[in-house]
Amino acid sequence: MARMPLVTVVLVGGLLLGGCSGDPEPIFEEPAPSVSTVPEVSVSASPTVEAPTATVPPALEPAELIQEWVGAWNSAFVSGDTAPLRRLETPDCRNCAAFSGVIDDVFSAGGSFTGGEWSIVSSKVVPLRESRVRVEVAVHEAAGSTINSEGEAPVRFEANNRMARYYLKRVSGQWLIDAIEVLS
Repeated sequence: MARMPLVTVVLVGGLLLGGCSGDPEPIFEEPAPSVSTVPEVSVSASPTVEAPTATVPPALEPAELIQEWVGAWNSAFVSGDTAPLRRLETPDCRNCAAFSGVIDDVFSAGGSFTGGEWSIVSSKVVPLRESRVRVEVAVHEAAGSTINSEGEAPVRFEANNRMARYYLKRVSGQWLIDAIEVLS
């Protein structure tokens, strides 16, 4: 869902509150007092401990999840941190470990990436079952280079367009990537 920028909300709010100077003041009737009962609340002596939210991705729609994954993929190219990718995937995701493994291997060997960012050109969500969908994605991969380990010469690659399929599974009310297939 798109959100309005704060400036728009403030401007629209100011216009609504300003009104017209020549109009009479509106008259509002006071609502009749209502009678309600307040349920009894028991207070426990032990504190409630909530699970940390940083490790659980927010509930995203399928196309949003793929955008989030691509953003995490691009960030991992720079930082070497693949944990954000894994938080968006099921533990037994098919081919996911291969994607994050490339980044892990290069960074652990003292290598690095330059360029190669992915951008989504288009995507289409295809429902398969109630708790499973496929997202077909056209991706543009920017030109770049990889230094596979410290001291090695860069391996350059050209820009490329790819087609990928992401299979998503609903787990505990959240969509997670359960398989990735790069078709081209």
